[in-house]
Amino acid sequence: MSEVIVRYTVDDDEVIQSTDGDWSLVETDVIGTSLWDYVRSETLRDIYRALFARARGGEDVAFEYRCDSFTHRRFMRMRIAKSGEGLTCESILLDAIPRDEPLPIVAASRGHNLVTRCSVCNTYGVGRDWVDVIDAVTASRLLADERPVRTIHGVCPSCIQSLRGLTA
Repeated sequence: MSEVIVRYTVDDDEVIQSTDGDWSLVETDVIGTSLWDYVRSETLRDIYRALFARARGGEDVAFEYRCDSFTHRRFMRMRIAKSGEGLTCESILLDAIPRDEPLPIVAASRGHNLVTRCSVCNTYGVGRDWVDVIDAVTASRLLADERPVRTIHGVCPSCIQSLRGLTA
């Protein structure tokens, strides 16, 4: 079922430069607007900024996430790649499972998907490991959960050891 349903490019300031695909849910023209106008969660913005930095460094970034509609549970894959003067982001529909009943307009939150981020080195806690943002998103399927992501800031064991060394 893999099909690209939305493609857009952003410049170095994350301003949308071009679009392709189904933007029918967006009521206004998005060209020239900040991508962050459409991302409400500061935590999610931080994750995307880190992913964008990796892509700008030449790394191919891809991860799975959920983007449900009122009528379907949608499983997606995001690809982010450096292109020309900015980045190209593609959302690919992997699977869409119809809901037995459409969600009401305001869905109740099922809590939050908590992730711990080291305040010193910006790695993320996944199980017993501390990994970079790409591994946190792919290995833990962080963005594939229905629940919104919330970041808890802490300090990873490696940085705790380094910080202790500074005070010795």
